[in-house]
Amino acid sequence: AMIIKTPPEPTKFFFGHRPSGFNRWIHVDKLSKMLLLHLSVKYHLHPLSVDDVFDMDSSMEQCTKVDKFGSHFYVTLTYFFLRSVKPRISYNTSKILLFVSGAPKWDTVISIVLGKQQTVEGSRDTGPMTLWQQLQQRIASGHTKVRDNKADFLMHELLASCFAELRPIIHAYRTRLQMFHELLVVEQTNFPAVHMTELSWISLEP
Repeated sequence: AMIIKTPPEPTKFFFGHRPSGFNRWIHVDKLSKMLLLHLSVKYHLHPLSVDDVFDMDSSMEQCTKVDKFGSHFYVTLTYFFLRSVKPRISYNTSKILLFVSGAPKWDTVISIVLGKQQTVEGSRDTGPMTLWQQLQQRIASGHTKVRDNKADFLMHELLASCFAELRPIIHAYRTRLQMFHELLVVEQTNFPAVHMTELSWISLEP
């Protein structure tokens, strides 16, 4: 099972021995070099992946990839989320980095978000939440699949949350292109040049 808590003694947490029998999710949305070094010491993160995070934090120019070091995984993913549909479609991009402990324990996930974060509508009590806060709430709510499974299942849930943010973007472009098609049928050769310019802008580039 997974529980959410803040360590009461950070120094002891980072440099002490981690207890067995628990699944852990450490989520970082405000990364510092010192924090990453602490995590790398605590969880024995591979130096190449840690160096990759340092480079990405300064440039944000890294492709999506999955690396495997021994039985452990390092995942880098760019995820997109819709910002606006008017006057034209726009979106933001962020990076999600995952360190996942592999077989045989599958007990630890470290997720790091670089860049802007998407917020989703929460309850009256919570207000707007990030995708990660929403998933944390699901874990804390009771015996869910995310809570009762191991790190590989949580990794899939985190990636699925990122991929789900593509749906509103795809729907927005589909609606927009459908409008262009209908307008072109009506206007024929008088199709406004401003729309042609917008069509030339449609690409999945930040």
